[in-house]
Formats: sequence, C-alpha cells, structure tokens
Amino acid sequence: MTSKCQQNLFRTANINYVLIGALLSASIISHLIANRLVGIVGFPVIPATFSYMLVFSLSDILASLNSRRFVIFVLLGEAVTNLVWFSFIMGVTSAPEPEFFALGQSYQDVFGSVPQLYLANLGGGLIISIIDILLFSHWYKTKKFTFFKASFFSTIVSISVYTYFTDYFGFRGNYPDHVMLLAHVNAITNVICVFCYSVISAWAMKHILNYVHQQDTNSGVYHDQV
Repeated sequence: MTSKCQQNLFRTANINYVLIGALLSASIISHLIANRLVGIVGFPVIPATFSYMLVFSLSDILASLNSRRFVIFVLLGEAVTNLVWFSFIMGVTSAPEPEFFALGQSYQDVFGSVPQLYLANLGGGLIISIIDILLFSHWYKTKKFTFFKASFFSTIVSISVYTYFTDYFGFRGNYPDHVMLLAHVNAITNVICVFCYSVISAWAMKHILNYVHQQDTNSGVYHDQV
C-alpha cells in the first residue's frame, strides 16, 4: 500500500512539474504581449487574454491534485517570476546603448508601459487568482462539483471583478478614451476562453487522474468527478 501511495505521489509530482512550467510560461507570455492590441471583426481585442485565461485553468488543475496552500505558493512564485523578468527587461531597456544602435526608442515604446500593467495585474490578478483557487477548492473538494463546473464557475466569478479592475488601471494611461471598450470586449473574450479551457481541462483531468491512479483501479481508489 505504501508503495502504491509513493507511486501516486511520484506521478502527481511529474504532473505538477509540467503544469507549473506551463502556468509560468503562459503568464510570462501574457505579460510580454499585454500592451499589444489586435483588431478582430472591428473590435479591439487584447490577445493576452487567450494565454492568461489558461493560467486560471492550469491553477485549477493544480488545486484538484494538491492542497490550496501549495497552489497559492505557486501563484506567489508566478508573481515573483514576472517581477524578475520585468526587472531584467527594464534594466536592459534603460541601459546605455552604442551610437550605432537605432532601436532603443522602439524597445522603450514596447516595454515602457509594462510596469503599469504589471502593477495592475499584481494588485488585481494575484488576489483574484487566490480567490479563484479558494472558490474552486470549496466547490470541487467540499461541495463535490464536477471539475468542469467548479473550474468554470469559480473562474467566471473571479474574472468578473478582475477584468474591469486590471483593464482600467492597466490601459487608462495609453488608451483613456477606449479603456471601457477594451474592458467590455475583454470581458466577453475572457468568458469565451474560460469556457473553452474549462472543457479542455475537464478532458485533460480524466487522463491525468487515470495516469496518477493507473495501478489502483482495482483497489477501491476514489476517482474525483470530472
């Protein structure tokens, strides 16, 4: 029995490594492209939403396999990781350059607004992410909701507050006349992404649970609902 428990812990650790790596990658990518807008059917869309909503789904999967404290530490690590890359980029951007280097202002134009976006996300995103984990864990582990329902509803509740807070403080400096339009469009794209990622995550959870408990299917091991 001890050996089986150790095998489950080992497999869970392997899944954790992959999930944490993917979560940090999605978060860093989101911050790198956060100030870039694209036009889709005439509406200004923030493409970072497609990668940052994935962070919520990945953190929910982590919360289904681990304690809430562990996932909260991961989210704190995410914030520190973004601070490290942000500090490095700002240091490089503000460093003196050779006379023949003609792209210094271009880097400043691209990354100049990153501090404001980072602070807005740190103030809103980190808190909301922790709230999302608390809601998800309560509905999934205590109320026994299916993974899809717990993940979808907890994230929808969280981003309903997060979207307008972070968009207003993150974009009011660069786009004061369009900040509410950006927030409205971003709220819609967030909901669409959350639904799609919740479906994909629920499918992935079935395979993850089968992997973690693959040798325990005949031993009365409980498989959480997906």
